[in-house]
Amino acid sequence: MPVKAIPVAAAVASSTAAATTAAATTSWLTYASLAASAAGTAATVMGMGGQSRGYDTAAEYNAQIRERNEKVAKQQADYRRLIGGIQVVDFREQFRRQIEGATTVAFAKANVQGDTGTARLIMEENAREADQEIAAIKMQAENDAMGFQEKAVNEGMAANLERLYARNMRSSTRYRQMAAVVSGASKFGSLLADA
Repeated sequence: MPVKAIPVAAAVASSTAAATTAAATTSWLTYASLAASAAGTAATVMGMGGQSRGYDTAAEYNAQIRERNEKVAKQQADYRRLIGGIQVVDFREQFRRQIEGATTVAFAKANVQGDTGTARLIMEENAREADQEIAAIKMQAENDAMGFQEKAVNEGMAANLERLYARNMRSSTRYRQMAAVVSGASKFGSLLADA
């Protein structure tokens, strides 16, 4: 079969059409890549913002729990001091009824005056023992209250720390968002330069 000659003009037109189609395809792909790059950057920035807000909300919630625990611990300290005071009053009443009363009755039966000699020494020793017991009750109540007070201080400090973590997370997120925008812009520029 004989080879047919293609006119030069037709060959150039065919070549130009193929190049135009290739350019249109390249142009379309370039724009699609640019749009995808911009959308990816925007999604990354928005995701980081959402993550930061979620962390901030959780940290504030935890801080509020810590503040509530602080308040409860302070109340427990106050309550323990109150109970210690009540225990002292109860002990004095019991001591007066049981020890002093029984001692006074025993002295009366023995026809001994309670405010002189050995009887007086016995009453003084009973009073000294009562004072020691009262001091022990007060010391235990104050020791317990101090433990609750220390817990309250720790909870307050933990609440402040939670808020500090949230503030640091917000700051860190802003920098990561800026880095994502710069990275996205760089990629965007690179795609434009290649087009």
